[in-house]
Amino acid sequence: MHKSKIKYLILFLCAFLFASSSFFCEHATASSAYPTATPAGDLDNGKAGFTTQPYTVSENGQTYLKFNVVISYQNVKYNNVIDITIFTAYDNFQTATWVTCQASYTHKEKGNYSELAYTVNLSKYKDSTWLMDSMRKGYFVGVNTYNNPWQQQTNYYSNKLSGQVSSAQIHINSAPDTIFASSEQYNSASAQVTPANTTDPVQWSAYSKSLTSLNASFLNNGKTAVDSTGKSVTKFSIPVQSLFTKVNPDTKNYGFPFVLNVQAGKNTDTKNLYLGGLRAIESSENDSRANGLVKNNTWQNVIDQTALSQLFKGLDKSKRYWYEWFYWPENAVSPVYLGNVSGVTSAGGLLQNELDPTKLNIKNASGNDFITQAVQATKDNKPLSIQLVIYSNNCQNWQPLSIAAVSNRAQVKISPAPQMPELTSVPEGFDFGTIPVSVVVNGDSTKKYTAQGTVAIKNANHTWKLTASQSQPFSDADGNHLNTNLLLNGVQLGSSPQTIYSGNSATPASFNDSVQGSLQFPNDAQNKTVNVNRSYSTTISWNLTVADPAISSAH
Repeated sequence: MHKSKIKYLILFLCAFLFASSSFFCEHATASSAYPTATPAGDLDNGKAGFTTQPYTVSENGQTYLKFNVVISYQNVKYNNVIDITIFTAYDNFQTATWVTCQASYTHKEKGNYSELAYTVNLSKYKDSTWLMDSMRKGYFVGVNTYNNPWQQQTNYYSNKLSGQVSSAQIHINSAPDTIFASSEQYNSASAQVTPANTTDPVQWSAYSKSLTSLNASFLNNGKTAVDSTGKSVTKFSIPVQSLFTKVNPDTKNYGFPFVLNVQAGKNTDTKNLYLGGLRAIESSENDSRANGLVKNNTWQNVIDQTALSQLFKGLDKSKRYWYEWFYWPENAVSPVYLGNVSGVTSAGGLLQNELDPTKLNIKNASGNDFITQAVQATKDNKPLSIQLVIYSNNCQNWQPLSIAAVSNRAQVKISPAPQMPELTSVPEGFDFGTIPVSVVVNGDSTKKYTAQGTVAIKNANHTWKLTASQSQPFSDADGNHLNTNLLLNGVQLGSSPQTIYSGNSATPASFNDSVQGSLQFPNDAQNKTVNVNRSYSTTISWNLTVADPAISSAH
């Protein structure tokens, strides 16, 4: 009886140990701070252990753990019970996390050993966010195997992974091209980091060579995390104070260039952006008075429409905003509301959609209108600038503390209409002196009598020509005529106008020249009736014509 009890007791203990073995297999813990790594495996030489260092990759939005391990073939042949565990540093590697149910593998065999290529979908683990965060702090992978019928356990451990995965590349793949300065609206930008499981922190920043005082504001000071797909997203804004002083003179670019920069580890990328959204304006006085400050009020060509739309959509929909257009005289400490200037309409109002600011209408009007001021400022080499302001309240004066967003200041240069050419001087007369009666009566082509005069034209900055005509022959007081030839600069005059001078200039210019008058009597003059000691005279008509418009003649 006694021996029988001992036998039963031994059997009971065996059963208890058997159950305990199963229990410990499912809840194994590291026996020290972390287990010693198993020597590297080698399928060809029949040596169990890891043949690759475990690593993570991101594919199709999922994060996978991958590694290869060689184990005894019997662990696959019998029962197929293989656990995959991850020990992380959150509790000094004391507790394993089982991820077996997310694992799949392929294997190849040689002799009594198999090499298993494991893929574990960590994203499907119930606490994947916590697990991934813990893995970044350091981890190692364990493979726990046991087989029927005795549940004999064999454990293999990888080398400890530091959790640090260096980035290989970073690229900004989304960012606006132009932004307005705003205290209420943030702009988004994103970058793609490779590999997706990098542990390098991502840092965003911005700088500008044009605006040395630029101080971009990033959420979380520009530090952003990398999600499981390798994407890093930031939000940033530029304070409105950055655009109060400097003027943009560029008619091609929407504001001032600045650089958006992102860095992960030793890798960086940049994108060139523009701050302000407003181009400079250059026009002529004639065009501005006829068509408006911008032709047909097409402000869409001056304002960056995409940036304006982004701004409108980013503002607080629960609030009301107003747009106001201002202009800055040079060196002014504050601007003037454009709506207070005659000839300007739709310079402000309730901001109901992104097209509202493009309703600004600036045309000529009597009195001291904006174009008149802009022309004079351009003449003085002190051009004005304009600026679009978005207010959080309805006001028509400069209130910086109420500004929700602002464009850059854009230079306005309106070249004055050139003054028309003006004939300021023609010869008052040509005095040919005393001429022998014999020459007058009989003619003598060898004789030529000359006199000098001066022609002067002011503002000779158009296509112009100066003509002259002789309305009647030389005559005395009794009406006796002389048959003679009158030339100016070698051009013979007659009753029809003849061109003496012409010119074409696109810039302000003046013209003056000495005119030589010549009087000749041809050999067949046949002036048989001549009164001696008499004065003979004629009239020369001068006429200055301009291509557009014509100018009245002078006599």
